[in-house]
Amino acid sequence: MIESSPKKRMSWRKRILFFLLALFSLFCGRILYYAATQKPLYVSPETTYITEPLRKDGTVDYAVAINKQNKIGITPENNAIVLLSQALSPEFTSEQLENAYYAEIGCLEKPTYRKKFVPAGHFGEKLTADYLAEYPINDPNITPEEMDRRQDCINEIEHRFDVECEFAHSHPWSSETYPDVANWLDHNRQVLDMVLLAAEKSEYYNPFIHGESEALSDKAVEYGPSQIPLQLRFVIDAVQVRGMRALDEGRKEEALQHFQAVAKLTFYLSKEPDQLIWSFCHSHIRNLRHFYRALIEAGFNTPEDLDRCEKIIESLEEFPSLSEVYDKSTRIFVLDQVTQALYRPYFNNSSSTFRNEYTVGSVKSLFRIDWDVVFKQLQHNIDLRVSALKEAEKTKSFAPIEEFYSRNGEQIEQNYETLEVIEYIKYDISLSRKEFSIRFGDAMYGLCGPWQKLDYMFRQEIDSRTYLRLLKLAIKLERHRLQEGDYPQSLEELVPTLPSHDFWDPYNNKPLQYKRNDRGFLLYSIGADGIDSDGQHSLYYGQELDDICINVHYPLPEAKYERPEMHFPEPSNKKRPVGRD
Repeated sequence: MIESSPKKRMSWRKRILFFLLALFSLFCGRILYYAATQKPLYVSPETTYITEPLRKDGTVDYAVAINKQNKIGITPENNAIVLLSQALSPEFTSEQLENAYYAEIGCLEKPTYRKKFVPAGHFGEKLTADYLAEYPINDPNITPEEMDRRQDCINEIEHRFDVECEFAHSHPWSSETYPDVANWLDHNRQVLDMVLLAAEKSEYYNPFIHGESEALSDKAVEYGPSQIPLQLRFVIDAVQVRGMRALDEGRKEEALQHFQAVAKLTFYLSKEPDQLIWSFCHSHIRNLRHFYRALIEAGFNTPEDLDRCEKIIESLEEFPSLSEVYDKSTRIFVLDQVTQALYRPYFNNSSSTFRNEYTVGSVKSLFRIDWDVVFKQLQHNIDLRVSALKEAEKTKSFAPIEEFYSRNGEQIEQNYETLEVIEYIKYDISLSRKEFSIRFGDAMYGLCGPWQKLDYMFRQEIDSRTYLRLLKLAIKLERHRLQEGDYPQSLEELVPTLPSHDFWDPYNNKPLQYKRNDRGFLLYSIGADGIDSDGQHSLYYGQELDDICINVHYPLPEAKYERPEMHFPEPSNKKRPVGRD
């Protein structure tokens, strides 16, 4: 009988090598499976929201889609942006984009730009430069004491100008009282005249124009079209300051024209499909109460004047809600950014201004993304926030937003730390393709979705609608004074002509606070903190007082508004010429 030779046992080194080769084969097999089954995005409402028009590579051109939607009913004759683009002289990154922009708004020829608008802050810097040109601080011939005095002057010049602009923004004023402010308005006269003409137009259409590889939210969009609303927020302040001067000088029709222009330009800002610009309009709605109060105190309160003011205020009530802005524009911005930054480079290696070593390069090597799942998860994240905002707007309560944050806060924080999340999922090959894609969609929304400060922006919306409610009620109180000879003792006297919900405080579901005095009245809401602060809205000893109020004094006191006293040291040898152009 032949004895069989003993089997040779595999050495431990070969076993380890074989095990590693098996793991590597499984890993490569999985990658090959992902690569073989990788499919492009299926364009549908569930994935991309907007399904046309498509680019050559099959992705949606969101800019063209938004322009097509917003352009309905727009002509060069009724579009305010035609005049605003001439007045504010936007700069473009290329002549090609500039030509495309003016062709889109219907300008056959590019406008000849006038003197550029100079915001108040920049004009304050000009005053400082003028002072330094006449009194140089580095002059070797002056004494140290004189140098210190000139330095004190420099520190005060811009501060005083800011204080004067703020005062002139909320009170009637004269050129003799504030010569520097008058010079600032005169410097911008051509721009402001054209802006007033633009405010008479019925429509506002500012198209998106960007390069082939640029996302809507890229920095490149800050040039050209986006410059107009960014400048417009400062122009509105200048229009209000000029209206206050007309009010002081007794030019009634001109003052009312500026009041209407402030409201119309503010409404233009609210129509921009961008959350940040949308938020700008709310500060101007708050400031509009100063203009109205000044008109009433100056005696411009005939029935005809009040009718005009009421129509102006009612037109502002049509501004889009935060949920509308978030549901459409924010959704489009997120989908477009992910498409431009990730999806397009993933399939065709197109250039992208979005650079991140943790995203395209590392994830693409795994071929694991199911793009339908990624984009559906993006939509799901947006839907959650939109539903919370709609519920909050319906109930005029912060509770739905607070509940949303408490329920989703941990996941939101995780998604916001995008780099860490992607670094984790990049190496976690245990996840299925669907799980991987869901987590990747969450991570992308954490990076691209502006979910932060929704509660603050919602408060802006509610505050603005409360201010408009107060203004409408103040007009009805003024009508009562004209008819009955005095303001009512309480709001209940207006009930026969005023639905009860029109003088309801949205922050506590109780009547608005109304206090009559011997010179007028104080009308206010208790604000978001739920505390009645007697109509105060300011910072007082570190505590924020957030009542939303309108304080009307009638008739106008005999004492005129005086220039605020400020310490302003002058050089010992010469006096600074105040108000030099």
